[in-house]
Amino acid sequence: VYCSVDTDDHLRNEVPNDEHSPSKPRIVGTVSNTNEFAKAFNCPPNSPVNPAEKCELF
Repeated sequence: VYCSVDTDDHLRNEVPNDEHSPSKPRIVGTVSNTNEFAKAFNCPPNSPVNPAEKCELF
């Protein structure tokens, strides 16, 4: 994982041409669906990385 800033122009090119999800949804989407992350980092309820409704796959 690396730091990045995705401009609108970059995303317009990246989304249709890159097999990877854009950086922010790839990271935030993953950690926001784990209770363990929210507990470990004391994320407040309903914050972007600790939503009330989570998608659990396994």
